[in-house]
Amino acid sequence: MDRPVRVRFAPSPTGALHIG
Repeated sequence: MDRPVRVRFAPSPTGALHIG
């Protein structure tokens, strides 16, 4: 799930805060 949409949900350095 490395899509650019993840940045909209979790604009954090991890990039997988709300996606995880």
